Parts: sequence; C-alpha cells; structure tokens
Amino acid sequence: MALTKHGFPRGYRFVPDSLEIVQLLADRLSGRPLPPPVAGIFHDIRILDYHPQQLYGSEHHASCLFFMSLGQTF
Repeated sequence: MALTKHGFPRGYRFVPDSLEIVQLLADRLSGRPLPPPVAGIFHDIRILDYHPQQLYGSEHHASCLFFMSLGQTF
C-alpha cells in the first residue's frame, strides 16, 4: 500500500475535529509522543525567522496552520 509523505495511506484525509486537535496539541505541548503517523504532520520551526511571505506565499504552506508561544520575542 502506498503511503503519503506523512505516512497516511494514499487518499486518506486527516480532518480532525476540534476536540481531537486540542488533544493533539495538549499532548504535543506536554511532551507526550503523538501516535504515528500523526507525529509526521507537526514540525517545529521558529516562525519569527521567516518573512510572512515565505510562510504564506508558497503553495507548500498554503494550507498550513502556525502556532507560536506568546513568550517568543524578536
């Protein structure tokens, strides 16, 4: 069976509901491991190192969500 770059079966759509997203983010913030293949979806980057056009201007990031800590500063 062919898998996507995130490890999901081809044709599978990852569309979590609000509660699932909150649980995934809570697990991520607390350092608990995410279940495979969900762990391959989330990537840690320092968005302050990028110009907004770099984040939103490419087709690759067109459907991405970015979360950041309120404690991050320039």
